[in-house]
Amino acid sequence: MHRILCRYGEHVQLITDSVGDTAFREVLRELRSDPRLTEYHPEETGRLIRELFRTKGILAMVYDQGKHTKGNAISLFGRPSTLYLRLPQKINQMGAGIVTFRTWTENTPERRIVIRFESYYPPHYDKQGRDLVADIARETERWIAEHPAQWSWNYHGNFVV
Repeated sequence: MHRILCRYGEHVQLITDSVGDTAFREVLRELRSDPRLTEYHPEETGRLIRELFRTKGILAMVYDQGKHTKGNAISLFGRPSTLYLRLPQKINQMGAGIVTFRTWTENTPERRIVIRFESYYPPHYDKQGRDLVADIARETERWIAEHPAQWSWNYHGNFVV
């Protein structure tokens, strides 16, 4: 998912948190490997954001997972849940646009993986009388409804198959 973004910019920065043991982190690093992609630890976020505004770079984030961060309380299908949109919300307020995208696997003999760019949220979206977090939550709800078997929200303990 992250490597596909490398086709759309000179370089992609990906903020990741430490997950699992050393061997698992190495597997993830190998899967994500691309000469145009660099991973950063969350502690480097401030410096990275300043650099991205200077260079007009791309920041990739997974906003449905967060380990050592405070999320945004939202509702999905009428149940409380969390999205981790504080950083995208902040950089949008600072003048960066946000593009959401998603991936899923089609149930065909070749099991084709689809990557689709979904919505563009222009800079200062909330100042236009809209709510960025609420709109992305509604978008996420729609994605889950379209492909529920491929969504991994059960780690929140809020959903059952």
